[in-house]
Amino acid sequence: MKIGLTIIAYLLTIVSFSQPLTRPNEMLVTQNSAISFSYATAEEMLYPKVINNAFNVKVNVGGDIVKVYASVLVQGSMRNTELSNSLVLHLNHKSSGAAIVTGTDVPITGTPVLLFTLPRGSATSLQEYSFVYDVKLLAPKNFIKPDMYNYTIVFSQTIQ
Repeated sequence: MKIGLTIIAYLLTIVSFSQPLTRPNEMLVTQNSAISFSYATAEEMLYPKVINNAFNVKVNVGGDIVKVYASVLVQGSMRNTELSNSLVLHLNHKSSGAAIVTGTDVPITGTPVLLFTLPRGSATSLQEYSFVYDVKLLAPKNFIKPDMYNYTIVFSQTIQ
């Protein structure tokens, strides 16, 4: 008997789409690969699934402190609380040691979770920071009805 469960994460970003970044506190999120998880057997659900180098987050910092957050919305028949704790953003690479990173593995929920803080830069010159993240889908803790579930990953920033 074949059991099927498909989980798709759509990357929804609140960003500026200019290339390269030219303005202070500008953020660009680039999806590097398709973010889709599927299970062909029940045994596959016992282990996490990972999409390596799923996306890149770039931020230009000027004279302000910038904090970047991520959250997830679950769409479909399941409530956000049942599936939202199953996605983890894994920091694969960062361009600078000056960034204060919340953690290498950050579980994302329906509430924005801090990914990293960038230090105040120069008011006269811009510093570009780059972060590469993997997306990890954890093994379900409870039974999940076979179906298609859609996630939206939302990125936001605050400027201080």
